[in-house]
Amino acid sequence: MAQEYYYSSYDNFTSGNDVPEILAAGDYVMIIIFGVIFVIGVIGNVFVITVVRRKLTGFQIATNNLILSLSTADLCFLILNPPIATTAFLRRPWYLGSLLCKLAHFGINVSMFSSIYTLIALSFDRYSSLGEPFKLVRFPPKTHRNSKIIVCVIWCISILISSPYLIVFTTSDHGSGPICYDKWHDPMKQKARYLMAMFVVGYFIPLLLISATYIFIWRTAWRTLKHTTQKNSGVKRSRRNVTIIISIVILAFGICWLPHNIFYLWLSISRHHFPYTHGTYVLKLIALSSSYLNSSLNPIIYSLMSKKFREAAKILWQDCFLKPENRRGYTSTPVPKIYRGVRTRNTPHQNSNPKQWVELVPS
Repeated sequence: MAQEYYYSSYDNFTSGNDVPEILAAGDYVMIIIFGVIFVIGVIGNVFVITVVRRKLTGFQIATNNLILSLSTADLCFLILNPPIATTAFLRRPWYLGSLLCKLAHFGINVSMFSSIYTLIALSFDRYSSLGEPFKLVRFPPKTHRNSKIIVCVIWCISILISSPYLIVFTTSDHGSGPICYDKWHDPMKQKARYLMAMFVVGYFIPLLLISATYIFIWRTAWRTLKHTTQKNSGVKRSRRNVTIIISIVILAFGICWLPHNIFYLWLSISRHHFPYTHGTYVLKLIALSSSYLNSSLNPIIYSLMSKKFREAAKILWQDCFLKPENRRGYTSTPVPKIYRGVRTRNTPHQNSNPKQWVELVPS
């Protein structure tokens, strides 16, 4: 969904080398923004993947698998998308060949749809955490195996939806060098219809499903809040915190992808009469940067909203950059194999003799 207006040298926004200074300056400003988003997003998503793989989040295994899928999709989106956009804004020829042209844009859309559909799965995951009396629909049990199957189905659907890009993308020499672009037999009809379909299956329907699910979740949460007892208050508080985090992640998705989808919906509807002006060019840049920003926000949200993620960051920092003797909780006493996956530290006993105690890492 984010291809054609990368190549500003080859559409009606600009014409050859006669690029207005305001557009050239805007290009370089956006390249800097793309670079910042790229660095933050790649580091953040690698961190989330590492935390999830080490089972330090404190979430359930099924939820962990979905978060791992989301972070992987966001990471792939960031690795593929901003570099290609930067090449386009700098008006550099595409020397990587037709096959990589197809695979790159195919990969961009696969990761984009995987991210979106994983958010739907996360909303259903939060719904399935409700008590049985409050469920209108029953889903399969939240097991490690079932969550893996769901992730596989999500990626398979994303591959299927994105498969047309393996056909329409190609390379062509436009004098200054080869370019990578999408070539449709009838761009005015075929591409417009495809963009409209992508808006429906890639934004409107997912946002509708997610919104409906969360309206029901929050209504149920407030209704059951007064029936919470001290015995189960800890469990419900933990579920509520996870639900809040996922809610913010989904809200960020809706806001960040809104400019992108509005721009493309407008472009597909008014294809013959689209105003290629400075104003729409700026909207194009905002649409691109906001969609990239979404893939970088999720790790920040996890870190700000989850204490366990912040604790996990400290553990990873210690493991990667501190010597064993400088790590918090270091003990030279060998830890039995039964304590694998726990942290240990020394604490003085009443008689001042150091004794070892074990602090469980959230799993």
